[in-house]
Amino acid sequence: MTNKNTNVNEVVPGFDINEECEIEEKENDEIYSIKSIVKVGKFNLCYSGMRKKTNKEICMKPLSVNGHLMIREIMGFFKSEPEKCKVFLPIIDVVVADSIRTNFAVLDGTFTNLAEAFNIESKRVYDLQHTFLKHSLRAIKFLQKNDFIHGNLCLTSFWVKFDLEKEAACCFHNKYIGEILLADLEYCIKIKDNEDNLKIKKISEQRMVSKPKSYKYCALGLHKGEKMCMKFDFESIFYILVQLYENKLPWDKFSDDETLIRKEKEKMRSPTYDFYRDIPEHLAEIICFIDKKSPDKVPDTDDIKKRFYHYLKKKTFYFEENYTLGDSDYTRTADYYRSIRKDKEENNEPFNHAIYEEIIGKKKKKVKASTNK
Repeated sequence: MTNKNTNVNEVVPGFDINEECEIEEKENDEIYSIKSIVKVGKFNLCYSGMRKKTNKEICMKPLSVNGHLMIREIMGFFKSEPEKCKVFLPIIDVVVADSIRTNFAVLDGTFTNLAEAFNIESKRVYDLQHTFLKHSLRAIKFLQKNDFIHGNLCLTSFWVKFDLEKEAACCFHNKYIGEILLADLEYCIKIKDNEDNLKIKKISEQRMVSKPKSYKYCALGLHKGEKMCMKFDFESIFYILVQLYENKLPWDKFSDDETLIRKEKEKMRSPTYDFYRDIPEHLAEIICFIDKKSPDKVPDTDDIKKRFYHYLKKKTFYFEENYTLGDSDYTRTADYYRSIRKDKEENNEPFNHAIYEEIIGKKKKKVKASTNK
């Protein structure tokens, strides 16, 4: 059910296909067989199946009216730069199922959703965070170069293919990622050159000012009523990274409460944010760097990309002694806070922000006293 403020053209049809069925695409003489439902997060449903012509696995995702138009627009760019668009989950076709009055995107079905890969317990996924960051930045770089904002990045927006040969050769029972590709392109926003397609222009203008579909990964600015902008995609990537490092997000327990989510996002800008355990200090600081940048100025979004890549380079080339990330007030404070917390926890001693402030106060007094001597 939709409320009076809902744009019905953005609503994905709500239905379940409870038994196997076939969808014909008469224009290209294709038949797609739907086998079972695949749940990829709260707001995404797709269906696994087979493409009869090739007998290959597919994934079929229902689209809203606007999503259908947008994905058609983006497929035009794929044709112009086929090599660079390999950072996206392949779109085989877009079909209309007349029998159930629904449009579907037909996607490559040989990938595993990142949310499912993230929950794998039997085998550790090797270097998941850095691999995700590298691949997600490539995808966003392509979109922004072609004047698109994704605008709805989530953990479930990404799909993984594992390197089975590498896994078979490894004796540590790790799972190795071969590729991480971006999907959910039906939610994109085109920010320039829309005069030749007034429908895309209207959809994009509406999406720039509409509420996010989910508050879980959206930028803090969207909670404040700001317009969607290019840098917000990087902020969503940051929240996904936090989840991958910490195995959860601080607002998972109240995922439907926008007020509490917003408060946590505001607090996590602090170097003494207590939720952080495993995410490196230099990476945690990037959210503060994103905050300072202008919404859509290309030099500023390039700076954000460079900051992420700067971190990746250090973490990739471990033995480059002359390549350092450098310290800041943020990283020094975060490192000191975490070290004190670790010592207290190892000694089974209580620790909270008040105790930390007391320790800091004593340290400052000690420094001041030694200076006055």
